[in-house]
Amino acid sequence: MTQCILNFTVESTDERLTPRAGQIVFGRYLRHINEPLILDIDATIIESHKSTAENTYKQFPGFSPIIGHINGGYVVHSEFRSGNIAPADYNLSFVKRCMAQLPKDKRLSYLRADSASYQHALFDYCEANHITYTIGARLDSRVLENIDEITQWEPIQETEGKDHHLKEEVAEFWHTMHESQHAFRLIVIKKSITPMLPGIWEMLGEEEKLTLARERYSVIATNADPDTMPTLFMLFKETLQHNWQRHTIQTIRYKLYHIAGKVIWHARRLVLKVNSEFVEILHAIHKRAMKQAWNILTTLFLLTHSKR
Repeated sequence: MTQCILNFTVESTDERLTPRAGQIVFGRYLRHINEPLILDIDATIIESHKSTAENTYKQFPGFSPIIGHINGGYVVHSEFRSGNIAPADYNLSFVKRCMAQLPKDKRLSYLRADSASYQHALFDYCEANHITYTIGARLDSRVLENIDEITQWEPIQETEGKDHHLKEEVAEFWHTMHESQHAFRLIVIKKSITPMLPGIWEMLGEEEKLTLARERYSVIATNADPDTMPTLFMLFKETLQHNWQRHTIQTIRYKLYHIAGKVIWHARRLVLKVNSEFVEILHAIHKRAMKQAWNILTTLFLLTHSKR
């Protein structure tokens, strides 16, 4: 996706520049953008020894300002924060204040941020407001377990079709947080590093394994639509009721696969008999599955006839 940077010149003025004047300039800038709006947010640490400076997480006094800019060209909002405020604090409220600065006829389409914004509340807000996000993910023990289960990696290629000189590989899987109501994709980039001697990995503790894994893997969370057809597991999860879609496959196995049932043929119909408490759940799953199948068949039909 290209980004629009307006041509400009620098001139001096005696006019008093107010926040209202900045909003007017910002509105003029946005009117020249004919592409989706992208918000980038990032916090940084500035070392300072002023009396008002607070100790930062990097163990020196300073401040922690955070800035949001639109399409790489204009700062839409900024906050000069104390150094004892972590980069992960108040990111959702900051995004909301950035969006409040936009003109009424403009809406935010994309959000990009680092792993400080890897938060379920921010993800749910983006889903509710139809914002596509791409955010650095935290590699914790649960994510590492999923990465260890990946069996197929694709080499990252350059534009000419050749393998990347760093010999990196990429894969992805669907993931969710316990507090979130939505699943999202985790894109994993595996770097080629010197292999470890046999047996050493099993001797390491959990934190030591995570430290080494962060040197080898980079992880990105996104709710963007994949270019390929959805995976079978993703389609399966979409057929579940809303509060089940955030479950891992292990939880689904426990809640769904352990239901006892009996299949019988009665009155020229195939019938699945289960306990009464599971009837409503299975009816809903069956209805969603039929809807998903119809949507896929309709899409395939349109694609087939559009190529004729």
